[in-house]
Amino acid sequence: PFLLTTRRTIQFNPASDAWLDVSAFYALLHTTRPAGQPDLQSLEEAVGLCRGTFLEDVTVTDCAELEEWLLLTREQLRRLALESLHQLAECYEQLGQWDRALPHARRQVELEPWDERAERQVMRLLALTGRRNAALAQYEICRTRLAKELGVEPERETTQLFERIRDG
Repeated sequence: PFLLTTRRTIQFNPASDAWLDVSAFYALLHTTRPAGQPDLQSLEEAVGLCRGTFLEDVTVTDCAELEEWLLLTREQLRRLALESLHQLAECYEQLGQWDRALPHARRQVELEPWDERAERQVMRLLALTGRRNAALAQYEICRTRLAKELGVEPERETTQLFERIRDG
């Protein structure tokens, strides 16, 4: 059977033939190469499995425990996806593969629009790939979003990066 149930619990049967994207995601995140370095191919596959919010269409109104589990699991998976995207962008940046890094940095910003670390990655990668004007525009997008949504200015580090890019 695909499900194991009792009067109080329900779970997927790990011995069944069911394939779960979340299980595959966790397994891929725990794949490492010698010396503990991340396996970039496994990270690529893992983030490729992230196509939306965990159980996005599921709402729970009459079971506080299930609602809490769902909320916590969604947040945990979102954070793991964001960290994996950051790690991929960072690794590719260090390898000088800026065009491969940029989509991962951009996806971080899509998932977490107020993450200035990701905004700085996008700005830096745009500048490194010769798209200086796009990097400067990204700062303005970030600045406007932060002001409009949160009523704050960008972090000092973000503004300093903008100034370094602006000044060449």
